Amino acid sequence: TEVHPMEFGFNDLTSDVAALWEAEAISESHLLGISFGGVISQGVAIDYAAKVKSLTLVSTTPKSAHLTSGTKLHELTPENVRKALENYVSRGFGERNPLLLNALLDQTAAGFKSEAKKAAAKAQRSAIGDFDFSTRLSELEFPVALIHGTEDQIVAPKAIEDFEQLLPQAKVFWLSGVGHLLLAECPKKFYEIVTDFLNTTAAQN
Repeated sequence: TEVHPMEFGFNDLTSDVAALWEAEAISESHLLGISFGGVISQGVAIDYAAKVKSLTLVSTTPKSAHLTSGTKLHELTPENVRKALENYVSRGFGERNPLLLNALLDQTAAGFKSEAKKAAAKAQRSAIGDFDFSTRLSELEFPVALIHGTEDQIVAPKAIEDFEQLLPQAKVFWLSGVGHLLLAECPKKFYEIVTDFLNTTAAQN
């Protein structure tokens, strides 16, 4: 199957969210982004602040300097992708859930056999590129939640220190002993944090 190169920029990623809001007649929204989705969410929150009621950033960073080489998954092959993906979870999770981890790794590695999926991942990473929202995040005034695993090997925990300086209103939730893939390691706790934050935000408004 011939794979045609895709070209789009960061503004295309953020404007897609705005276009969805417009299509669904959504005037305000709580915004949540995980990992690279968190990067896009920061751009959306800055460019469309009037539509954002709250922002939840998960396993993400305000600048690309805090990303490790593990984020370049599009450069991997099906043969070495499993080893790279092991860094996305904490060591303890793999030891406690070997069957679940193997299934997760196998499923993800299978996707790298598709040239179309690899091309899409490469195009997305290229669109995001090097970024630094430090000069704009301080403009945001709505409630913000920051959720991060203490054993995240993909986004350095120091990213949270930068967020706290830029977003003094932010509430920080650390998940002890958890890696980058929060939804895989502790989904119940994650949902509890998000639900409580949104309920508290709604009560204050």
